[in-house]
Amino acid sequence: MVRLMCDNVPDLIWAKDMNKRFIFANKAVCHKLLNAKNTDEPIGKTDMYFANRERQTNRGDPDYHTFGEICQVSDEAVMKSKKPERFDEFGNIKGKFLYLDVHKAPFWDEHKNCIGTVGCGRDVTKEKKLEDERKQFELELIKSREVLRKLFANLQSVREEERKRISREIHDELGQALTALKMDLYWLDSKLVSDNKVLHKKTTSMLNLLDTTIQRVKKLSADLRPGLLDDLGLVAAIEWQAGEFQDHTGIKCRVTFRPEDISIDADKATAIFRIFQETLTNIARHARATAVNINLKKKNDEIILRVKDNGIGITQEQIADTTSLGLIGMKERVFPFKGKLTIVGERGKGTTLSVILPLKEIETVMSTSQGESV
Repeated sequence: MVRLMCDNVPDLIWAKDMNKRFIFANKAVCHKLLNAKNTDEPIGKTDMYFANRERQTNRGDPDYHTFGEICQVSDEAVMKSKKPERFDEFGNIKGKFLYLDVHKAPFWDEHKNCIGTVGCGRDVTKEKKLEDERKQFELELIKSREVLRKLFANLQSVREEERKRISREIHDELGQALTALKMDLYWLDSKLVSDNKVLHKKTTSMLNLLDTTIQRVKKLSADLRPGLLDDLGLVAAIEWQAGEFQDHTGIKCRVTFRPEDISIDADKATAIFRIFQETLTNIARHARATAVNINLKKKNDEIILRVKDNGIGITQEQIADTTSLGLIGMKERVFPFKGKLTIVGERGKGTTLSVILPLKEIETVMSTSQGESV
């Protein structure tokens, strides 16, 4: 009856004596593990017998001997510990990879002497393969994310350099050309006959148009990249941007700095400033706010930016929205610097954005760069 029951289950069931020789093996053991023709064949033999025979008859399985060794080592462990153990036993058998989830335990005679081991193994090769594939997929996904983040950082860096170049060309070349043109037009206007009202009206109109064009050029240059950020630093740039935002939207901005003079690495200053710009854009579009509090401070070894509005408040679903490229872009900007960005919204009470960047790493990078330049 025991034989019949064991032969009709898909799991491998066996028993061995103290010399690791089989005293019982069901059909699953013979078929999957030992390549034996019937259940009597394994009796009195060890795993190594079948491993060696498999080596002789199938030279394509050089690792089968290793599988036999794994089985014997686990048998010895159970006999030594005198308690049930769980093992992973795997290897190439009959030209195929086999992975078993094995439970082994000692068994005793009537005098409570350990006289062998019993075992039960389940073929989890497919599950293991799927698990390995999943792990490989996760590893490749992590690598692809790293590549994308590096690509994003590189694109942002190239983009900032291009914006800086274009901004300076617009400000210096186009701005200077327009200023020179304005001066020439003033000179021409002064040389006109005083009673020629038609020509004076035309030159006045042209001067007004030039003034408007010069202001637009300055704004275009500042929108691309404010010269304040490069010339006077992050504090001046944030203060200027807050003033521009207040004038344009009518939303009151209160800006505080502690200390008032905060100096950080140019790349990190750019990241914070761009996050600040994107935050103000989101406030103007979605928050329905009437006031914004902006605080930039240097505390211990960190620089912290907090922007809080009194609008309708952002929801958790909006924060987690994978289609919100603006929020994703802000998070990616702090990632290369091991920074942290958090957004907290409270319905009807506004939204608070916090950016924290470590300064220790910044100072180390700056000192290293200075050392290399020397």
